[in-house]
Amino acid sequence: MVPKRGFTLIELLIVVAIIAILAAIAIPNFLEAQVRSKYARCVADMRTITLALEAYMTDHNHYIPARVCPLGPIKYPTTGSSGKASNRFLILTTPISYMTSIPKDGFNLISASTDPNFPRFYDTFDYWDDHASIPQGRGATSGAVWRLAGVGPDQMAAFGGAWVGVTFMVKGMPVNEVGVDYDPTNGSVSYGDVVRVGAPSNFGTAIPRFDRSQSGGLIINE
Repeated sequence: MVPKRGFTLIELLIVVAIIAILAAIAIPNFLEAQVRSKYARCVADMRTITLALEAYMTDHNHYIPARVCPLGPIKYPTTGSSGKASNRFLILTTPISYMTSIPKDGFNLISASTDPNFPRFYDTFDYWDDHASIPQGRGATSGAVWRLAGVGPDQMAAFGGAWVGVTFMVKGMPVNEVGVDYDPTNGSVSYGDVVRVGAPSNFGTAIPRFDRSQSGGLIINE
């Protein structure tokens, strides 16, 4: 009778090493696929919001206001401890349903502010229109009539940029460094906000921090 032969220690180590090599290859690819999937979802959701914004503009001859969301006799706050970013879009869901639901940002926000309400406030994309700034102007909308911004894979909200001459910090870094447009070709996890803007604005005198050309180029005003 031939005795049964098991695996030797060397053979087991070889198998474990092969599994570890395969895992080292597969896990980063899986994580990158997740990031790319979230980015694609953000782009698609912003396109949905864009269609709703433009449909609202066609009906009312102005875009929804970013500072307050009037809905019948109620005004839902969009600033302060009782506000939520999603309140800005409520008027697009009722009484006329320009979109059926308000999408959430696929990337979770890491608090970039000492304000404890900051992470709770941003339950969706940041929205701003060229009439909402004080003083009014197009600076906060990157030269457009409106601007949408998602936090991106770095999970830091830089709101798509800032006014010229305005400097504030996001997680210890100047906003003008991390508030660039996110581009997957720079690496799946890299600095930048996922940004979409409307048509160029002719309103106000504020100079946009970033000018986003139709060709996708980015001009930084210093």
